[in-house]
Formats: sequence, C-alpha cells, structure tokens
Amino acid sequence: MTRRIELVPPSPELIAAIAPWFAAALADISGASPAGAPPPPTEWFAATNEQRRVIIVDGAATGMLAYRCEDDLLLLTALAVAAPARNRGIGAEAVRMLEERTAAPRARAIFPLENGFAFYFWLRVGYRPLFAADHGYRGFNAVERVIVRSTS
Repeated sequence: MTRRIELVPPSPELIAAIAPWFAAALADISGASPAGAPPPPTEWFAATNEQRRVIIVDGAATGMLAYRCEDDLLLLTALAVAAPARNRGIGAEAVRMLEERTAAPRARAIFPLENGFAFYFWLRVGYRPLFAADHGYRGFNAVERVIVRSTS
C-alpha cells in the first residue's frame, strides 16, 4: 500500500517550516485560547516525556503529533494539521500509520474538554469515548480503540 504521508522525527528545517502555523495549531487543539504564549516550536518538539513527529505530505511539513507508549497502550496526546490541509484525511491517516507501527493492542487519545472538534474527529476514526471515572485525565476527554492487526 502506497502512503501519501510520512511520520518523521523533527529536524531544524522541519521545525522552521512548521513555525508559521505552529501557534495557531496549538491553540486549535487546546480548544480555547490558552493563557500565555505557546512555547516556541523548538521547545515543543524537544519534549522528552513523549515522542514528537512531523507529518509530511508531498514533501511539506503539514502536521505534527505527540505520543508515548505506556505498557500495552499507545497514548496520543496531540495531533494537529495545518489549517489549509485539514479535512483531507491527513490526521486519520497519520493515526492509522502510528497504530500500525506500535505493538500496543490499544490506542487512546486525550484532548482538552473544550475541544469539541477533536471529539468528533476521534469518533469518526473509530475511537470510543471513555467516562472520566475510567480514564483519570483531569480536564481532558479520552477516547480509545482496540488496534486490529492485519493477518495477511
């Protein structure tokens, strides 16, 4: 299967390409205007508590995502696509690619309660909502899906 996207580690050149839309994307995925200025993209991509990847489409830095693996769980903590490239399936394709690359049997995404658009995105790509009492991420929604592996 030919992929139209790539998930690559950040480089100084890719971070510079993301810089013009980075702050707006971070504000969009937070669901509300965050207090204070967002971190610069170099700082965001330098985080060591999780993996950060750039979504490349046709050679251009088009999105970004953050995740970590916890035992038998792939935890997605951020997913953003540049505004002009949204609604073309890029985010969904990036999520599926990441799910295929992990050995985890389940994937979970968390996002701020204020981000209603994210809730509908995750439902469309096959995730189910978790009750707050079941997930423990204060101030966040959580959705989860069992990763089905191809047997062919």
